[in-house]
Amino acid sequence: GYNAYLATIDLQVYPTVRLYLPHRSAPMTVLAGCDSIYWEAYGSSVAHARARLISDATLVKEASDFAGSISVKQMLPYWQTATRYYFAGGSVAMRDAAIYVREGNWTAAMNLWRQAYQAKPQGKAGIAAAYNLALGCEMQDSIDTAIEWVERAQAIAAEVDKVDLKKSGRGEVEAYDVPNYAMTRIYAAELQKRRSGIGLLNMQMERFRQEE
Repeated sequence: GYNAYLATIDLQVYPTVRLYLPHRSAPMTVLAGCDSIYWEAYGSSVAHARARLISDATLVKEASDFAGSISVKQMLPYWQTATRYYFAGGSVAMRDAAIYVREGNWTAAMNLWRQAYQAKPQGKAGIAAAYNLALGCEMQDSIDTAIEWVERAQAIAAEVDKVDLKKSGRGEVEAYDVPNYAMTRIYAAELQKRRSGIGLLNMQMERFRQEE
């Protein structure tokens, strides 16, 4: 429909790292992974699109770097950027809290979110305040408390979106039918994932502390 051609290259990588100890023939542990990477290029013709694709040499280099990063993440601590959202409207307290967030004052913001939640613990206002409190706890590395708040927001959202009434015969529900519930569920999954990674991070950091 755009009088253009799209060329793609899809690649699967399966990096494997075996760790050995001296005088031991079998590996102590094996780190195996699997992921995919792809490249795209547009052109006015098939030949033009293909010519604009990544070269073989660059493909091998970038794919190798990508494969190596998968194994490295299993051995060393690393930072991962994540996107987070918060509610900034609905009441004076919520709007003032947003100002504190922009200033990086999470303690003051959380005090206002607690006030907002206590004033309206149900409905969409309750979802917004509980969701924001979960975010505030996460920013202060209180992951367990953050999970408690997001689960509270999820319970309120289930009532607001009438999840039980919209479930199919298989007990499933479409995300677009329950937007509030879907949003809180996604964030809850992100927090659970982060909590599961804390144990690995602590184990990795303990090794560095022992070496000091």
